[in-house]
Amino acid sequence: MLELRNLSKHYGELIAVDNVSLEIRHNELFCLLGPSGSGKTTILRMIAGFEKPTSGQILLEGKDITKIPPHKRNVNTVFQNYALFPHLNVRDNIAYGLQIRKFPQDEIEKRVKHYLKIMHLPDKRYSYPHQLSGGQQQRVALARALINEPAIILLDEPLGALDEKLRDKMQVELSNIQRTVKTTFIMVTHNQEESLTMADRIAVMKDGNIEQLGLPEEIYSTPTSRFVAEFIGDTNILEGDIVYRDGDFLKIKLATGDVIQKIAKRNVPEIDQILLSIRPEQLKMWKRKPEYEDNLFEGTIRNEVFYGDFSIFIVELGNGLNVQVMFQNILPSGVNKQSFQEKEQIWVGWTKLAGHLLWD
Repeated sequence: MLELRNLSKHYGELIAVDNVSLEIRHNELFCLLGPSGSGKTTILRMIAGFEKPTSGQILLEGKDITKIPPHKRNVNTVFQNYALFPHLNVRDNIAYGLQIRKFPQDEIEKRVKHYLKIMHLPDKRYSYPHQLSGGQQQRVALARALINEPAIILLDEPLGALDEKLRDKMQVELSNIQRTVKTTFIMVTHNQEESLTMADRIAVMKDGNIEQLGLPEEIYSTPTSRFVAEFIGDTNILEGDIVYRDGDFLKIKLATGDVIQKIAKRNVPEIDQILLSIRPEQLKMWKRKPEYEDNLFEGTIRNEVFYGDFSIFIVELGNGLNVQVMFQNILPSGVNKQSFQEKEQIWVGWTKLAGHLLWD
């Protein structure tokens, strides 16, 4: 559907986007994810035509649109603030693009009715933007973009203006809408949860480059760099020296002692030092030393952050190394699990299959 070829954008000496190449598929919900200044919004604006590339090409359905003005591109943008016309009701906001293009009135009414139904807004037809919730305003803005039947919808931080509870609900709604209308969506966000929940594929951006591209599960479970591991969710990064290799396993000497770790899909190069990324949910915690054959260390609980059904414990292992451990507070039966106290001596461990090796 869309191809970026060696796309760059410079602002004087600042390189906002650095020689990015990317292919986005038909009917895909694709996410550009990264912190502020990573280049994700600049890429979106170049696709929309609001910024001119310094070099490179943008191809839409095989046609070079790099120099085509925004209004002549078969692309529509939904902005973070929705940009609805306050003096127009929902029906007229949605119909605006077709009216400007002088579509027949019966065709306009047919499409408006169709998108009001998809957006679950038929009873809001004559309401004005100030009478709508944030989620309803967003759906109106999306309907206004979709009614023109563009090849691609661009979403700039689409959930950024919503409160947390509504944002969680709209993640599901937006995904469902995208699958219903079968239109390619390209979304820009700095929110990792949004990207993991909604996207078919994710490009993690850093300093104007794509740090990693893949499925949400791949990005989370097998990050290719320390930046991606730490940016996507929470993780513990343990630094160590490779002591020896034994087939599919490495023995790694950490500050707290030796661990055995299974080698990931990527072949580990001939290096001496390595990083081990372990998600908090991959660690286990016990009050007494278990009969446990894998990596096991004694530690002291320094803090607990309570989230309701689970807690995150900060545990100090040997040599002052702190790790985060996720602990489920409530069993599926609804019974509370045993509690842990601050300053309590406990044991922390993980299997040699847990974690992920990094060297970038």
